[in-house]
Amino acid sequence: MVKELQKLDIFCLLGNEVVQKIWEEISDYLPPPLKAPKACDDVPAIKSTAALEFPSVQEKGEELKSYDDAPAFLQQNPFIRKGYRCNLEIHQCFKSVFRWNNETLNIWTHLGGFLVILGLLIWDVTFRLDDVNARPADWFYCIALCVTYMTTLILSVCYHTFNCHSEHSYCSLLKWDVLGVALSLCMTFISGVHYAFGCRPDLEAIYNGIEAAMVVVVLVLNFAPPFVGPRYEPLRLLVLSCLVIFGVAPTAHWMTLNGGFSAPIVALLLPRIAAMFGFMGVAFAVYKFKFPECFFPGKVDLVGSSHQIWHIVVFLSLVWWHETSFAYFDYMKDRMCAIPVEPSLSSEDVLMQLLS
Repeated sequence: MVKELQKLDIFCLLGNEVVQKIWEEISDYLPPPLKAPKACDDVPAIKSTAALEFPSVQEKGEELKSYDDAPAFLQQNPFIRKGYRCNLEIHQCFKSVFRWNNETLNIWTHLGGFLVILGLLIWDVTFRLDDVNARPADWFYCIALCVTYMTTLILSVCYHTFNCHSEHSYCSLLKWDVLGVALSLCMTFISGVHYAFGCRPDLEAIYNGIEAAMVVVVLVLNFAPPFVGPRYEPLRLLVLSCLVIFGVAPTAHWMTLNGGFSAPIVALLLPRIAAMFGFMGVAFAVYKFKFPECFFPGKVDLVGSSHQIWHIVVFLSLVWWHETSFAYFDYMKDRMCAIPVEPSLSSEDVLMQLLS
């Protein structure tokens, strides 16, 4: 009897609020006949129970949902069946970076990629650019590439971290994520055109002008209100693909001006350029067709999904082009021009050659 009274005294001291909280936690595990002990009416409730509460492993609302239970704006891939974070607060989004869900590897692949590119940039400006006797233009394109790539990667990290906060956050951050991809493609193209036609500013201006026009189309599809939302994602993907495919034109032109496959610079750089197109082709194909989860629904939700593969291939392509730039810098360190100069040709003549 004394022990029972002591137990009752303990419940009384804890107060009504704590008793109710404890009972809610354990009631599901007790047999139906058991009833909650009555709180003591003659003991005032404790106003603050912060010191008595144990921190929970998962806050309310942090539990992962299935595809069918996720909000409509998160239901973008029907083959990813579980692991969805839904309507989290900002601080919960931060915490989710360190917990397993279907965005964990999407976040860490590009967060890690950001740090790698940052490390490469520091290495470049400290040692490598001096080692290849880089010209001012080489310094500019090397730094611009790294900064653009880091911007792309960090925009991707922000999107995948906070897209579960709300539908507004999802749509807003998606715009910036797509913009980051477009910027990387554009900067890669512009740098490649400079490497190919640095001695031919007329050709450089024409190709960069066409690429800039295509980027404007991407921006309109990305930010103009009539085109907001996942409905126009296939169209945005098509235009981004065109940014990549158009790179074949200046590549073929550059090869012709250098005399074809037998030219040393073509033999050096063409395999690297072809590999870059291969990276982009694989990335866009995996993203578009949602491989491999389209064959294994629910089996690669957390590890091995198409978006994770897309992230890894995109990161590898950025590093690959960065190293291709240094292959070009090293080749050109004792040379003045990569292609023959034909100053007699006007921009109009060059454009007519391209169209003929």
